[in-house]
Amino acid sequence: MAITKSTTLKRIEVKPAKNSGAGSDQNDKYPTLLIIYNDSMYDDENKITTDVQRIVNYSKYITDGGAATNYSTSADDVLVKQIGDTIWS
Repeated sequence: MAITKSTTLKRIEVKPAKNSGAGSDQNDKYPTLLIIYNDSMYDDENKITTDVQRIVNYSKYITDGGAATNYSTSADDVLVKQIGDTIWS
C-alpha cells in the first residue's frame, strides 16, 4: 500500500497590524499571514483520495518579545516566504 500526498497553495492573506503603535518587539505592530493549503492524499491500493484543507498563521515573532518566526527552512511555498520577508522587513 502506497499513499502519496500532494500539497497545493490555495490562498495567502495578509492581515493588517492590530496596533501600529505597539512596541517594535510585539506581534500586534506587524501584519500577519494566513496561508491556506489543500493537502490531497491518495491511497493507490484502495483507490481513495482524501482532501484536507490546512490553515497556517504566521506572525513576525514566535511570541511577543521572542525570536523571529523562522519559516525559511519550512516546507512552505516560496511565495509565502517572499511575502513574509517583504512585509516584515
